[in-house]
Amino acid sequence: MKKNSIQILRKQLNKQKKQGLFDNPSPIFLQEVENNITSKVTSYFNKLLRRNNSYFINGLKKNFYKYKNLLTNRHKLRSYRLSDLNPAFKTHFDNQRFLALSLIKSQNEENMLKLKRRFMDWVTLKNVGNDKETLAQLTKIPSNKKVKFILKDQTNKMNANFDKTVSDFYGGALAFQWKINNDNRVVGKPGGKYPKANKDSKTHGDHWHRKDKWYFNPEKRKYLISEGVDLKAFEGDYNSNKDGMPGIPIGCRCWAYYVYELEDLPKNFVKNNKKK
Repeated sequence: MKKNSIQILRKQLNKQKKQGLFDNPSPIFLQEVENNITSKVTSYFNKLLRRNNSYFINGLKKNFYKYKNLLTNRHKLRSYRLSDLNPAFKTHFDNQRFLALSLIKSQNEENMLKLKRRFMDWVTLKNVGNDKETLAQLTKIPSNKKVKFILKDQTNKMNANFDKTVSDFYGGALAFQWKINNDNRVVGKPGGKYPKANKDSKTHGDHWHRKDKWYFNPEKRKYLISEGVDLKAFEGDYNSNKDGMPGIPIGCRCWAYYVYELEDLPKNFVKNNKKK
């Protein structure tokens, strides 16, 4: 199996330490060692970023086609031509991939600094063991668990933007109903994994108690009123929640069910005393 640059670096440093080159190193030699560490660590994370790029492209594409199959479950439309929306969808796809990779790149830079510091500690500290097992243990590559979370989160945001694009393309939905995943991971669910929402409601609010609540499109306010719709029957409008629309808050897996016709709103939302 071909060794990566971190494994090669460990072997090089371990050999140098056994030769006693780190016992009384000159500043120039230490600088050369640090440059070598920087080069090898940077090479490793650059390759990791390229792999992540491919991972995100494939992951987002897979979820894009999944979204297209779910479109009818997210929008109460009489008819539509999805092909007309492809240019806008591609823009959202590219944006989410760019944002996702920017987050990964930022995380990688943080992990690179940690790893370089650990290598240099092993080189310079006298009380650190000489054996390669100690070096391997000390310089474990920092966990990259956030990668899968970032992909899921960016996918949810991409889908939310797709939904908004569909709504805008067809003249704007009248309202949407907040839909959740009925599991223990929904924020705000009593007895669930996250029973209390983040104190900063701008990050992620209590979504459990938004289940099936209705929110009207503020751009349709005048029309809804003219048609006898009682806006007080809604939980609020699109801008009511500080953390944003379904799928937008960090880690949010909720989604919006958009309706475009008055008849698709709950019957009790329309006043009986509507003027003829």
